[in-house]
Amino acid sequence: MLRLDVSGFNTSAPFYNIPSDNPFLVPGDGIADEIYALGLRNPWRWSFDRLNGNMWIADVGQSAWEEVNYVTAGSTAGLNYGWRCREGRHDYNVSGCGGTYTEPIFDYAHNNATGGFSITGGYVYRGPDISNASLLGSYVTADYISGNFWIVQPNGSFTIQTGLPANVVSFGEANDGTLYLLRRLAAPNGALYKLQVASIVPVILTKFTAISLPGYTLLNWTTTSEINSQKYVPQFSADNIHFDDIGEVAASGLATGTNYTFQHHIVITGTSYYRLAIVDKDGSFHYSTTVHVVAAGDEPISIFPTLVTNGIINVKHVKPGAAIRIIAMDGRQVYQKHVSDNGTVRCSLPFLNAGIYTVEVMSNGLSKQERIIIQ
Repeated sequence: MLRLDVSGFNTSAPFYNIPSDNPFLVPGDGIADEIYALGLRNPWRWSFDRLNGNMWIADVGQSAWEEVNYVTAGSTAGLNYGWRCREGRHDYNVSGCGGTYTEPIFDYAHNNATGGFSITGGYVYRGPDISNASLLGSYVTADYISGNFWIVQPNGSFTIQTGLPANVVSFGEANDGTLYLLRRLAAPNGALYKLQVASIVPVILTKFTAISLPGYTLLNWTTTSEINSQKYVPQFSADNIHFDDIGEVAASGLATGTNYTFQHHIVITGTSYYRLAIVDKDGSFHYSTTVHVVAAGDEPISIFPTLVTNGIINVKHVKPGAAIRIIAMDGRQVYQKHVSDNGTVRCSLPFLNAGIYTVEVMSNGLSKQERIIIQ
């Protein structure tokens, strides 16, 4: 993703300026200064929330997953969204990969029932129509092939609407925030639709977490509104693709919402995934965001931030005896630290010239390498 300053006027190529706070401005680093973000495959499309400037990116997948990324205004620039190492929240081609990736807040699998095959990104609804009031602050997106639509929240929770027209190729906003959809039909025909809410989502979910405890996983979720809701069905998956029901929790139906807990008695290994099927009294349902838990001792080493502006980096999930070192591009070791505690280590770096460096970590037989940029 490129970021340009076109507010001035240049009479010669490239006819634009580069913002002074773009993330890759280090002279001689071999990285184009226009680049603002990495790891995107085919964003179709991206938009800004007109109320707060937050950015939403719908990224078309390669073979199995479509995704939505969400970035708050003022977030760290230079984020890596993972492609080609990651497709959605899943590994794709990890050859030569390493580093910290910004995961999508929402993804869906390639199928016609609850997913699709090519995402068409929309907007956060900020229109004036009182009948659409339940949509305010929600992001609307669709799949071009399946005709499924989703209403996605910044925390990743979502509502799916099936059976709507396919071939939606783009969304558009009017000056007042009214939202329109453009549908492509057999040439030379097309159709323009206005977004209109026909019914209200029965549950507003504000929190959903999973915590691995000895012998079981504790699920916790909180609602702020429930209208005609019947029950919650916690679901479990070992691969984040195939989910199984693991129980039921009756909905309170309280307009003010409720806090819920559920225990899944299981000893997990590796990474496990959970979501909620939220079932209405008429049998319709939608899913929460998917959360994951990692078995103790299996947490991958992570290094952050990768764009260093204050001389500090953090190394997470290291064990006593771990060694951390930083190597300059010419092969010189410029920093070394030996770890005596579990958890996250804070490294205060010496003065280093601006440029690209490699962080190497060895911990309990595991290794991790990460490139960082020091400004």
